[in-house]
Amino acid sequence: MKNIINLNFWGLGVRVETEWVEIGELIQKDFAHFIVSGNIEIFLNLSIYNQPADFVQAPKGLKPKLKTKNSITFQDKKVRYNDYYGKVLTVFDYAIETCFIYGQDEDRVHEISYLLILSRIGKKLDRMGLHKLHAFAVSYREIAFVCMMPSGGGKSTLLVELLKNPEVKIISDDIPLITSQGTVIPFPLKIGLDKGCKFDLEVKDAGTNIYSMKRELHGEKQLICLNGIADKVENFNHEFSNIILAEGFRRESGEVKIKKSSWISSFRALFLHGIIGFGLPLIFEYFWEFGIKDFLVKTNIFLRRMYAFINLNSRSKRVKFYFSNNSLDAAKAIINYMNQFAQ
Repeated sequence: MKNIINLNFWGLGVRVETEWVEIGELIQKDFAHFIVSGNIEIFLNLSIYNQPADFVQAPKGLKPKLKTKNSITFQDKKVRYNDYYGKVLTVFDYAIETCFIYGQDEDRVHEISYLLILSRIGKKLDRMGLHKLHAFAVSYREIAFVCMMPSGGGKSTLLVELLKNPEVKIISDDIPLITSQGTVIPFPLKIGLDKGCKFDLEVKDAGTNIYSMKRELHGEKQLICLNGIADKVENFNHEFSNIILAEGFRRESGEVKIKKSSWISSFRALFLHGIIGFGLPLIFEYFWEFGIKDFLVKTNIFLRRMYAFINLNSRSKRVKFYFSNNSLDAAKAIINYMNQFAQ
């Protein structure tokens, strides 16, 4: 029986259709807070098939347009074929924003489906003036604490520690959205933790809401579906203008320190984590299209991001945040700092 999942990202509808029960369940966990019932206007269609990757093949004679360690890309007018080295094949028609995904490797199909949705939606949101930032963000007494640090820097572990406070809610584990005016709005996806990471956050129906994603290039992640902590998720419609913007630095030891950061230092981090987007969860082969028209689109996106992140940097309280592996002490320091500005 075909499972149909409708997702709504600020008016952008995504429809996922699949008879692959396990994949359908995983996608519903990944995007739990974006699931809607009833009819919606569809921006992106995904059809996922539990079939060998060579079930459909690119037309003969096509030469590769792009080759990375992730995939080989072939283009036939508006139709793009991405061959993930025999494990998965996707056929994406850009003219009608429709993708067919073929593969039998559950982990790889799950990862590609998740990143494909984020890549296409992210590009459209950019053009709408909503820009993703690679950071974790929480709310506390009408304050948004947004912390940028490299992948593997301990963002999610610290986030989980902060969520133990009854007044803290999650804005996003990895990608809060920044408006053109530099305000922060929620983008609540699942929480990702390193495999084997222990945490004592209470998760309802843990057997269902704690799951995993085995990523091809970056290892396995332990995931928490936000259905398991629904009361800790910030409201979609909540827009934050009172913002603490932090550059996070984890050290092996030493006391926690929070000190003011300069406009230039903070913007340098925003340039990497937002304007360029290092660390953002996306697949290059779905964000990047060919031709002069898309070059102009990407130029427009770059300028829009510049404007939004300049505004964010200017309106925020900018700090540098130094912490050790003791996430409890780090969380206490953040709460104490936010209390200085709480309403």
